[in-house]
Amino acid sequence: MPMFTQAHHLNIHGGNFSNNTYNTYHGGSHAQDVLNKLNPANASFKSGHHSPCLEGTRTGILEMLMEWARNPHSQPIFWLSGIAGSGKSTIAQSFCESLEKNNLLGGSFFCSRESEECREVRRIVPTLTYFLAQQFKSYYDQIVIALERDMTLASQSIKRQLEYLLLHPLGNINISQEHWYFVLVIDALDECEDVDATQNVISILRAMPPAFYLHIHIFISCRPEYYIQQEFERTSNKYLFKLHDMQTEIVQKDIQLYLHRSLHDQPISANDIVLLSEQAGKFFIYAFTQVQYLKKSPGPSALRLRLNNLLQNKFIAKSIDGLYDLLLTQAISGLEANEKEDGRFFINLIVSLSDPLSQHALSELWKPCDVDRFRSVLNIPEHEEIPIHIFHASFSDYVLDQRRCHVDFYCDPDEIHQILTLACIKYMNKNLKYNTCNMQIDNDVTCFSQAQISPSLQYSCKHWIFHLTKCTGLSKEIFMELEKFSKQCLFFWMEILCILQSIENAIPGLKAISSWLKEYTNKECEFFDSVVYESRRFLQLIVSLIQMYPLQLYPALAWLPNLSVLREIQNIEQTIPKVLYGLQDTWDSCEMMIRVSYRIGFVALSPDGNKVVSGTYGGEIVYIWNVATGQQIQKLIGHSQFVSSAAFSPDGKQVVTGSGDKTAIIWNVATGQQIQILKGHSGQVISVAFSPDGKQVASGSADETAMVWNVATGQRIKKLKGRSSWVNSVAFSPDGKQVVSGSHNKTAHIWNATSGQLIHTLKGHSDSVSSVAFSPDGTKVVSRSRTLYIWDVTTGKLVQKLGKYPWEVQSVAFSPKGIKVVYGTFNRIVYICNVTASKRQIQTLEGHSDHVNSVAFSLDGKQVVSGSHDQTIRVWNVVTGNQIPESQSHSSYVYSAIFSPDGKKLVTYSSDTTLLIWNVATGQHIQKLAGHSSHVESVSFSPDGKQVVSGSCDRQCIIWNVATGQKIRKLKGHSSSVYSAAFSPDGKQVVSGSRDRTVRIWHSTTGKLIHKLQHLYYVRSVAFSPDGTQVVSSSGDYICIWKAATGQKLEEHNHHADIASVKFSQDGKQVLYYSGKKVHMYNIGSSPGTQIPTFQYPAHIIYPTNFFLGNQDMYIYNKTSHFLEPLSRYPGSSGLWIAPQYQNITFISQHESTICFGGKSGAFLIIQMPLQQSARNPIHYG
Repeated sequence: MPMFTQAHHLNIHGGNFSNNTYNTYHGGSHAQDVLNKLNPANASFKSGHHSPCLEGTRTGILEMLMEWARNPHSQPIFWLSGIAGSGKSTIAQSFCESLEKNNLLGGSFFCSRESEECREVRRIVPTLTYFLAQQFKSYYDQIVIALERDMTLASQSIKRQLEYLLLHPLGNINISQEHWYFVLVIDALDECEDVDATQNVISILRAMPPAFYLHIHIFISCRPEYYIQQEFERTSNKYLFKLHDMQTEIVQKDIQLYLHRSLHDQPISANDIVLLSEQAGKFFIYAFTQVQYLKKSPGPSALRLRLNNLLQNKFIAKSIDGLYDLLLTQAISGLEANEKEDGRFFINLIVSLSDPLSQHALSELWKPCDVDRFRSVLNIPEHEEIPIHIFHASFSDYVLDQRRCHVDFYCDPDEIHQILTLACIKYMNKNLKYNTCNMQIDNDVTCFSQAQISPSLQYSCKHWIFHLTKCTGLSKEIFMELEKFSKQCLFFWMEILCILQSIENAIPGLKAISSWLKEYTNKECEFFDSVVYESRRFLQLIVSLIQMYPLQLYPALAWLPNLSVLREIQNIEQTIPKVLYGLQDTWDSCEMMIRVSYRIGFVALSPDGNKVVSGTYGGEIVYIWNVATGQQIQKLIGHSQFVSSAAFSPDGKQVVTGSGDKTAIIWNVATGQQIQILKGHSGQVISVAFSPDGKQVASGSADETAMVWNVATGQRIKKLKGRSSWVNSVAFSPDGKQVVSGSHNKTAHIWNATSGQLIHTLKGHSDSVSSVAFSPDGTKVVSRSRTLYIWDVTTGKLVQKLGKYPWEVQSVAFSPKGIKVVYGTFNRIVYICNVTASKRQIQTLEGHSDHVNSVAFSLDGKQVVSGSHDQTIRVWNVVTGNQIPESQSHSSYVYSAIFSPDGKKLVTYSSDTTLLIWNVATGQHIQKLAGHSSHVESVSFSPDGKQVVSGSCDRQCIIWNVATGQKIRKLKGHSSSVYSAAFSPDGKQVVSGSRDRTVRIWHSTTGKLIHKLQHLYYVRSVAFSPDGTQVVSSSGDYICIWKAATGQKLEEHNHHADIASVKFSQDGKQVLYYSGKKVHMYNIGSSPGTQIPTFQYPAHIIYPTNFFLGNQDMYIYNKTSHFLEPLSRYPGSSGLWIAPQYQNITFISQHESTICFGGKSGAFLIIQMPLQQSARNPIHYG
């Protein structure tokens, strides 16, 4: 396999690459910036947290490890297993040093539960990649290429990280030495926080292709935790060495040597060394702690006393608790009562922190403390700015266990977390401020320096929620500080989290606070509870934005509902846009909207409600999403044809998918790996479902059968075949003993899942049965086609019929308690129906703009997920969400909006045949103009703003009185749709263009036709010149200029391409027209064919309707970034990110700084933008 050329004997000097031939590689600044996207953790063997084995100790195991490392034919994975305190990390440290000396070390990651970045399993591969890239130029280049393609690789699944950061880049490199390879070291894997993800690391490594291990060996050290043991037992390509199974004599010899060399300068006899080693048994951590305790003795007498204390303790070596008792008791000996209490709190704080802090940071958060007394149990650096670490995880276990810990040092969790909660909140209240890094509002997150935020403030912002939710009660002081934080610092806290790239963690954190607050019913909590809920909703709305642009948090406050409690606490220094019309008053039921670039075919919620699986309508790829943040977690690629269905397993760890390629696939959610491919159907697999115990899968197919499969083996258990017809849907009963299927032949069937026997055939539908489900108690089945039916499972008889609808029901599901049924429909609405009430109760969830293809309840019944043709997945809270009152806007597609000349009024027109007049300042519509019998194509204000003329597909123009909404005059005469209409500059005439191939000039007062001007093709656009003497019109690919007074044709130009719109320039000397996504211009009176292309419309930009006027203060909408942004931008200028529910924009209209935009749903918004500062060197778009 070709890889690194001359990659051996490679060293690093000052950040440059060099090998033994003295070639040096200097990584360019851009490439290094890209590489920094890996965000490596400070977790290498050089981080200084671990010491190597003392020379002469552990020689046997280290020699064995180096022999394994040098042998290219050895098993590619080495697992060093050992119980707590057996010296795994020390061995790993020495092994890394030896590997580096022999040019065999690719990278190292030392996990630690006390450090946030070191206990995150998803940081391992990016960190190893970063350090490997720093050593090898060819690999460095490949990683830069990979990251330029996808900057998010460091945050993706472990499987994708291994594939795209190691497997593929290494495969693209030339290696002249066929057997060249390197070792990656992962220490203390068991100390990672996410147990499932940790287990998956081993699972993925086990399943990596042989090519992956041609040049990579993996060393892993960890405790033999059950979840790790399980995976390693399934791993054949490993070498296992158990430290705790080593002969006691061998370990004792090493411990004695360690004690002798560590205490050689102390007056301790060889016999005492032996006695100390016997007490340590096989535990190096015990011996290490003995050494720390003895070496900290202030003098010979104290040393003798401490040695006697150790030797006279008769506790067994298997438990280190007695030693910790002794060391801590000695540490506080002779102190005053208050000093002892401070010592206890200090120890308690250290073991309760979510991330290590330095002595200085602790003194800022809590108070200064004498830490030197505790050096025997804590790694306390000489420099007070460096974090304090625990020597070994066993110390935390000891202090936090009341049964084990000395009474004077036991950590009461509630007490210590209240102290830390108060400390964090008070520190934030004192130090948080707006724009803490003094950056521009459009700077992306990479421009911000985290170093400007003190470690104390970083810790407080990231971890106050962790401490708060560990409390069982709160003091009045904490409540007061929380209220102060809510009113003064909330948004500044969000800003800091964005800069620290931790804002996505705030969403589940706030949700945890809401759950925790349910235990408190006093009024003190009500305000804070509201703030927490609304903050979560706000962050769910904007998290994708502020992850990239932290300061866009503040303009995004414009999207807060009108009655949001968060509007009452805005205390920022920046002017934000103001939405004059279109905002909701309260948060609606839709808690999360995930907008994608494809139509949604199906969706399903994980049992815990934290994930959604979705499939493209007619596509082969399946996606898994984080419900809280809307971010993609997995991309499941493996089917060769469209995927029609997916379902989570009961534990949420697996997903099964059914496809047109005639297979079902079971996937690992955490890794994205295929677990089983279920083959046996001869037609497309239309529906899939897990059994309640997760051990079986049912599938329904176009081959007219349903099948039951064994998840563990992938083997078919039963084939369920009834009347010949496609099986559209399958579901298990809650006890797993029955399966219900819905068929294309208008029937549903209930089967015995064990025997495969048919129990009932459910007849009565008049159309194909495309969705079925059991009620949670297993007594009923719901089936749907155009009608919903509920059946009795025991008798097979119809219990209830939920009516026949004028629109087709797309998907149906029972709520967990069986009281409600949710269904999605072709009419864009999700319905929830109470099936137990005597009078049917229906709740509607509205917001989709196209038909709803799939719906599902969460396991707790509080959420519903829906997927639609409108390219969105929506998660609805059906308990707390508010229904939004009926809009006073149009009922369908809003074509456009036009401002009055003074900007005080606005007219909108729609396919619902009406026009609405709006007061821009108040956002209220003041007149509804109804009179057309077909949709309106064009609208224009008179110069004085008192009248509006509209052209419609009903073949007429109407002139309206803006003040009264009354028709003034109908202009009849066109024989087909009127596409364009406009007033003359003096308001005395109206010009109209029609599909009937004519331009007509009318007297606006009398309604009389003045001139009829003939074209050869449809007339798409007409306009008067600024002085009113001429009219320009476009028809097909022709432009004509006419003399308004006589109707004489003055000029004709052939553009040779269809022209959509035409206007005069402001001085009337040029004609501007839009064709082929370009704005063209020609001088009036010039010879034909001399038009000059002046501007091309990028496909992803929507320009204002009056863009032709050339106003550089105009705003445009970027459909890619979803920003409403100034046409002429300059550093620091501000645009406005558009919230997801409003992003489907089809038009923009603007008057000065007031902007109106809308789209297909019928909704539109009026926004007052802050005044832009003038720019000397604007950045022009396009």
